[in-house]
Amino acid sequence: AAIMRQPFPALEEAASPGGKQVARRTCPPAFDSLLPDAAPVALLTSSEERAVKPPDHHFVPKPSDEGNVRACPESWSTLKDLYPLVLPKYKLAFCFIPKVACTQFKDLFNYMNGMGEESLGFGHDYSLSEWWRDGFNLSKEEITRENGWKFATFTRDPALRYLSAFGDVCQSENSTFGFHQWSCCGPQVDVRYAASDDRYQIKAFKSRVQMDVRAGRAYPDQHWASQTEVLKTCGWNNFKPETLDYWGVLAGDVNAQVKDMLQVVGHRDDATVDRFFPPAGVAVLESDGHSSLLKGEAPDYIDAETLEGIVQLYAEDYRNMPGIGCAFTEPLLAKLKAANASDR
Repeated sequence: AAIMRQPFPALEEAASPGGKQVARRTCPPAFDSLLPDAAPVALLTSSEERAVKPPDHHFVPKPSDEGNVRACPESWSTLKDLYPLVLPKYKLAFCFIPKVACTQFKDLFNYMNGMGEESLGFGHDYSLSEWWRDGFNLSKEEITRENGWKFATFTRDPALRYLSAFGDVCQSENSTFGFHQWSCCGPQVDVRYAASDDRYQIKAFKSRVQMDVRAGRAYPDQHWASQTEVLKTCGWNNFKPETLDYWGVLAGDVNAQVKDMLQVVGHRDDATVDRFFPPAGVAVLESDGHSSLLKGEAPDYIDAETLEGIVQLYAEDYRNMPGIGCAFTEPLLAKLKAANASDR
């Protein structure tokens, strides 16, 4: 199946390591500071800052506890509970990925399936539009291209998704757990310390990257799983990049991309999309009452050192989905490369 080609963001053909032709996703940088012609920014930390230092006891677990937090025994947002969302009327199957506007996509599908206003919002009814629900009377065997179904997904730059997960599930206020704290799979960060130390959360994030590189990504929680793992759970044969009917990215004009995706199956009610993905909104959408407690923006947290760790953790995403790092990883790497070249 051909991937929908839109003038913006563009899709370019690039050969995968296996020799197959895989559509390479491109998109504009998520931050102006990453543009080639932008004013220089401090992306490279000094050698003193990058030197190994004793971990901060507030957010680094004891080595003896790392195995337990890797297993994440308290998590109930597990990979095995993810199934594609469907619009039976339009024969669209959508693999929604946690930390990729999943609440907005859940709400969009629930609304279009007539689930009612009570099904909308953060924290509930994420499975109402999954294919197995009784009201759809569908079997997995029916959802095939031979039967006229189309398959789509939206992905996110792995570095931005990882930071978003940290900012979502690992921040606590007033020494109490915040939103789905059971999914942190590691130490909670008390944001009270951030009030007096602008770098507190940044140090906590770097410690989290170091822990994950050392001990492995948390498994099987949805928030930390690779996007490749999520797509495999949905069904890799249908949702791998070379077979998708639409591949969107959480960058650039998301409103236009969602409309383009729905037009693939003949839906043209722009007002419905505008409600859940506002035209003037930004790519990283937040549900009411569900906003990040992180201070600053991604370039404050992700530098050469942390990016190297994240790329290592999510190597399969960068390998299996060419261009998935178009919003942040690729422009940051290009800028770091240019900075290193100028220092020689």
